[in-house]
Amino acid sequence: MSANAFVLYKEVPKKCISVFLRSYTGYNMAKNNTIMVVLYVTLLFLTLPRHIVMQLEPTGLPPELQFCFEDAKNRTDLTRTPGEQIFWSCVQRFTYKITPHKERTINFNTETFLKGLLDPSLEPLLKGFRVKRQAGVRVRKEIRMLTDSERNDFFRAVNMLKNDKSLEPNVYDNFTDFHLMNIPRSHFGPAFVAWHRVYLYMFETLLRTKVPGVTLPYWASALDREMHDPTQSVLWADEFLGNGFGEPITGPFSNWTKINPIQYFERQIGASGELFSYDGLQRVLSKQRNEQILQPSAPFGDSLEDQHGAVHQWIGGSMRNLVSAPHDPVFFLHHAFVDLIWESFRIRQFQSNLDPTRDYPWDRNNGRLPSEHAPESDMGFSFVRVSNIQGFGTGFSNLVQYDPIPSCTALRPWCGSRFLRCDTNTTRPRCVSRAISDVPGLTNYINILSGMGRPDREMCSIPETDRPAHNNFAINGVVDVNNWVYIPIRIISKRPSSFRRFNYLKSSGQQSATSIPELNQAVYKDCKIEDTVAGKIKVVSIGLNYIGQHEEFAIVDNRQEIALSSITIAVRKPEYQQTETLVSAFDKCGRVCRPFYSRTDKGDDEPFSGAILLTLSRTVHYQNSAFESIKNAWTVGSDDACPVFNIKSPYITFYCDYGDIWPWKIYKNDSGVSKMSIPTRFQNVENQVNLDEMGQLAVLKERKDVLSTVQIDTAKANTEDSSTSYVQTLAAPDKPNPCNNLYSTSSEDMALCKKQIQETLQIKT
Repeated sequence: MSANAFVLYKEVPKKCISVFLRSYTGYNMAKNNTIMVVLYVTLLFLTLPRHIVMQLEPTGLPPELQFCFEDAKNRTDLTRTPGEQIFWSCVQRFTYKITPHKERTINFNTETFLKGLLDPSLEPLLKGFRVKRQAGVRVRKEIRMLTDSERNDFFRAVNMLKNDKSLEPNVYDNFTDFHLMNIPRSHFGPAFVAWHRVYLYMFETLLRTKVPGVTLPYWASALDREMHDPTQSVLWADEFLGNGFGEPITGPFSNWTKINPIQYFERQIGASGELFSYDGLQRVLSKQRNEQILQPSAPFGDSLEDQHGAVHQWIGGSMRNLVSAPHDPVFFLHHAFVDLIWESFRIRQFQSNLDPTRDYPWDRNNGRLPSEHAPESDMGFSFVRVSNIQGFGTGFSNLVQYDPIPSCTALRPWCGSRFLRCDTNTTRPRCVSRAISDVPGLTNYINILSGMGRPDREMCSIPETDRPAHNNFAINGVVDVNNWVYIPIRIISKRPSSFRRFNYLKSSGQQSATSIPELNQAVYKDCKIEDTVAGKIKVVSIGLNYIGQHEEFAIVDNRQEIALSSITIAVRKPEYQQTETLVSAFDKCGRVCRPFYSRTDKGDDEPFSGAILLTLSRTVHYQNSAFESIKNAWTVGSDDACPVFNIKSPYITFYCDYGDIWPWKIYKNDSGVSKMSIPTRFQNVENQVNLDEMGQLAVLKERKDVLSTVQIDTAKANTEDSSTSYVQTLAAPDKPNPCNNLYSTSSEDMALCKKQIQETLQIKT
């Protein structure tokens, strides 16, 4: 047995034996050291093979994740929406469902405390659907338009909430839990805008209990979008929000790691995603109905929620995950801007003689609308009942107003703030954020390489390829680098056809050695595709049965028509249970690369979804450290010999060809639907229904376990009758379809749906 194998297993027997003894004895024998030693040695030799190492193999995507990708494929494609945006949209929907403690409850003390503080301000909103304009309207300004005193008051109020121990662990962190607990109510449907409107109002009210009169500013990220390098915006100066890379060590929140070491925030600005654009705003404001701008009816990528999600990705770190996003105060500034956009949309509805209070996009027979988003459904604030439709009322509009987004003209080239400049070099002059280095007196001594520089060096713009990935190595909220293992990844990249600068063969009159497709994948609108020598391919691993992610990037040589690079990516170590992970890769513009798996039995690479299963086996596929993983990819002979690259060592290869082939599909092999693409628990239905039906059946099983007792009769499931779509059969016009809403929380609907599925597919229980 290898040393690594012993290290891997040395802690397992202790835990297993302790559980065994506690389960089969009436008293705690685990404290008896003699018994522990005997059972430890016995279990070690009886259960371990002679050479325990670790194995990696492809697996299927979880049903709900697969269904989301299929749904996205029906609504868009890679030529219209950046693949990375599609990826994160579906991943966000899925990761919440495996988040520990997402069903936590608010205790009585919290309810009493928040009810006492917030009830007086909420009362005028809840008395009636329409509310007259109130005195003392709150006016929210763009953060760069605040005076120094106003800005400091806001930061002071936020810090006072963070330091207030009236609730556990503090008022700020306690309040952010409401977002965690209500993600299904606050996202992926028409209530998105209303829920966050109420949430912002409550947060602003809490701020005003600390600093009377303070208001929540908004961050118009469109002002930063126009910069050459938005990461250099004054927003990330010490006087504003502090450093944009890593944990907070400068700015107004620099001490948050000490206030609550378990829950603070991290950032990695500019690594992916995109900021709001004036073009994107116009796509929203040019519409007339809420169904045209809200999920799920709005075009994929164009909805207000999709555009807002791209900003979450641009900020990165904690903001990239819906579960942890409110930990960063920039969350509230960002959502205040989203609320401003929606309010501008509603004002235009009024001007067009449309009543925004009645324009709630809801159809109970639309299975893509989550039941939590029904008009009368409760928003989930335990201390006060607010329905989704109340968030569409006029009450908030009459209590909160927004100053317009700063603007300028050729005749008036002034934006009203020293932190903004008027760009008159465009067809239509616009206000643009200044860089930190452009404003005298601003300080920012954060080293954007996150620890690799001198603290007295001012922040300066550096190449994108020089910015490292930032990882916290947390699994289910616990940080421990020893809980991760490393997989070698190979990157094969075709030079984009638009990179004329390096096309040597064509310039010399020779035929190109390879057939390079035209650049047809969609990119982020603000991505600057330049003929740079070094290209950047980002690889990310997302836990499918654990909360954790890791990110790294490879550098490819754009001078070469086909370039090869390799890196290692970390995933959870499968010590006590197998690890399921989704690995994906993108270029800096959001274009997705296709994953392939090396099949040693066939000697070639096969496409797959990127989902992998890590278990303990006799074959080494990954290592305990990045160094070991790299070493394993090379054969090193004597000291004077040249290392040889093991071409089959990286079992995962990403091919970045910029084509529009959809990567997240169920792949087939010679025997039909590949078992690598369907999780074992669903393989008994693989030949019974088509992909859409299987996805819906799987969603129902995953969400409510309504089919947990159903055993499928394979013989009958493969008959001609069973090929009939049960979705169509259930959707009879003479009766409501309880299976319409795949995300229903109604136990009655689930029971009826289960019964009808059984009848339609002739399933025996």
